[in-house]
Amino acid sequence: MIVILRGLLLFGLFAVWIYSIVDVIRAPQEAVHYLHKLVWLALVILLNPIGPLAWLFLGRPVPIGSRLIPAPADHRPVAPDDSPEFLARLDEEIKRRRRADQLRKGPEQGPEQDRVDDEIKRLEDQFEENDEES
Repeated sequence: MIVILRGLLLFGLFAVWIYSIVDVIRAPQEAVHYLHKLVWLALVILLNPIGPLAWLFLGRPVPIGSRLIPAPADHRPVAPDDSPEFLARLDEEIKRRRRADQLRKGPEQGPEQDRVDDEIKRLEDQFEENDEES
């Protein structure tokens, strides 16, 4: 029984050692913590089992211990232009203000407003024609 446990322990240490060597080699240099990548590789190869464990908990770009505790949910504030509710409220506010401006001005809007309305109508018709063609 003790021989089997000792064998499992040695196999586990060997597996962690091999995994750590491959992980050090594959990790991008700019993401490695505390030491240069080659120093980590030397520590992992020469100081078994301390080197691989130090790599896993200290040197990895994402320490293995950080995966044991779930990360908090991302509750960053949403920018106003990304929020559908904000955009809907903004649209309603714009419509409300335009209606209020029209009521305040009364039926006489003048020839300038008529030209603007005619131009808007022309552009809308042109847009519909282009949309139907495509």
